[in-house]
Amino acid sequence: MLSRFRNYLAQERFLIGASLLRIASGFIILYIYLIHYDQRHFLWTNSGVNIYTDNFKENIYSLYNLSDSLHYFDIIYHLGIIVTIFYLIGYKGRLFSILNYVFFYSIYVRMYHIGDGGDNLLTICLFFLLFANCTAYFSIDSYKYHSLQKKRKHTFLSQLSSIIHNFSVVFCIVQLCIVYFTSASYQIMGEMWQNGTAIYYIAQVNEYSRPLLRFIVNNFPWAAILFTYASIIIKIAFPFTIMNAKLKPFMVGGIVFFHLGIGLGMGLLTFSSIMIAIELLVFTDEEYIKLKHYVHRFSRKIFLLSKRRRRTFGYRHFNFKR
Repeated sequence: MLSRFRNYLAQERFLIGASLLRIASGFIILYIYLIHYDQRHFLWTNSGVNIYTDNFKENIYSLYNLSDSLHYFDIIYHLGIIVTIFYLIGYKGRLFSILNYVFFYSIYVRMYHIGDGGDNLLTICLFFLLFANCTAYFSIDSYKYHSLQKKRKHTFLSQLSSIIHNFSVVFCIVQLCIVYFTSASYQIMGEMWQNGTAIYYIAQVNEYSRPLLRFIVNNFPWAAILFTYASIIIKIAFPFTIMNAKLKPFMVGGIVFFHLGIGLGMGLLTFSSIMIAIELLVFTDEEYIKLKHYVHRFSRKIFLLSKRRRRTFGYRHFNFKR
């Protein structure tokens, strides 16, 4: 029995999801670097909006704390961009996972005044993913991994690595569930969430609303009430339903729709992107393979149907001319 349990744990799972999350998080981090590129000195150096005191530097670990020189800052900042690109394409996964975490954490601890909450979860998950295999698919290292895996599949080190990988992904999923459950619990205790007016009041805050959200609230108040209650229900139900293979796609779809609404309605693009990206972990490799086959069959049916219609149209057009 113990042997079966060990073999179950030693089988690598969530490889595709971890690889997709590597790509998604790489693009998000690259976006953070580039979107703030022109304002980097103003946001994150002593020459800008904040004064990073010696007390701050003693309690916060960051590569940027080693020197106040703008030239040094630019070197570390540009190295962070380069490291992120290598991490994104999946080159030397273990090495660049560590480097990417160090460089992103270094800038993360200095962006507390502009963070939107998603960066907190991303930093935690990036730490857990240091112990995961994030380059098994869609990476430069993938071919090397699959060729070596055939030779060392049943070795002790390979099985130990698989167990650590599985647990690191599970820790990320658990962290995601904690975020949703805690968020929903606080929403339930709020009076505006209880009476269904929370989204209406959010729409009145110019800093956290966009014209789309205000249009929906002003013209479809029933939709605002529906979305208010639905956001609570779907988040509090998420941790209890993702283990069910039949319910999982609907729950993840609902969560993705919810975060798209936050991104488009409230303008929290990085927060929404990070939360959607981490959802990629909850599906197993088998489920991704099934999805691939389903998409392939569906696209083939669409192609054959369109081809048949073109032939029918051409035949009718030819007969009409005759």
